[in-house]
Amino acid sequence: MSKATKTQQLFDKLTEWGNLPKYQLERRADIFFAVHLSDILKAEHPDKPDIDAIIPEFPLRKRPKCSSNNVDYLCVNKKTNTMYLVELKTDMASLNMKQNDYLRKGLNLSFRELVDDIIEIMKSSSCRKEAKVKYHELLHYLNELELLTLENKESFWRGRIEHVKRNVKCENLKWGKKKCIFIQPTTTYDKIKKAERASVEEFQRNECDVIDFNCVARVLAEISSQDELTAAFCETVPKWIR
Repeated sequence: MSKATKTQQLFDKLTEWGNLPKYQLERRADIFFAVHLSDILKAEHPDKPDIDAIIPEFPLRKRPKCSSNNVDYLCVNKKTNTMYLVELKTDMASLNMKQNDYLRKGLNLSFRELVDDIIEIMKSSSCRKEAKVKYHELLHYLNELELLTLENKESFWRGRIEHVKRNVKCENLKWGKKKCIFIQPTTTYDKIKKAERASVEEFQRNECDVIDFNCVARVLAEISSQDELTAAFCETVPKWIR
């Protein structure tokens, strides 16, 4: 069986299984959106941003607790000092006000505050050792992307919270803007819970930018000749509009 057939089988399975209860299509499909995210935002977002960095599942702390909600992608345009909180939805029914609330709070925080919140979570007693290691890696990843600077790395891991914060410098970028973007099947909101429908629609229209799957497919069509995976993804995305 050819490689092309296997690639198409992969997307056919995602489409087929996405109709089954408890199967989370979004969690399986997010990597395919991620590898094309820069092209999608460049073509379809009003800012036409050049994306310099994409960080998946970026934690937004549930203040004052030391746990988090996570935004699907944090995207950064260094030239314009703009940070984008990007949410991917494959099911319109999953849009809700709880998520809108924590995205709104995230937009009101500085990058310094977002980073300090990561440190607070990492150093909390409720954070498991395995999770601490991953938060530690996240800070190092942000350092590699030149979004912050880690100083005195040798003592960084063992330091107290305030010591760790002092060793993390966030002066690399002066954030001018922060925006929220939804990538979702459609802009028809009839599948959302009736009690939340009007509020969700108002939030998206007034405080966010929305890119629907038809727009995504249009971008993919322009680059689908470049590789087999993109061509198969381009053919599949319109099938997820439901």
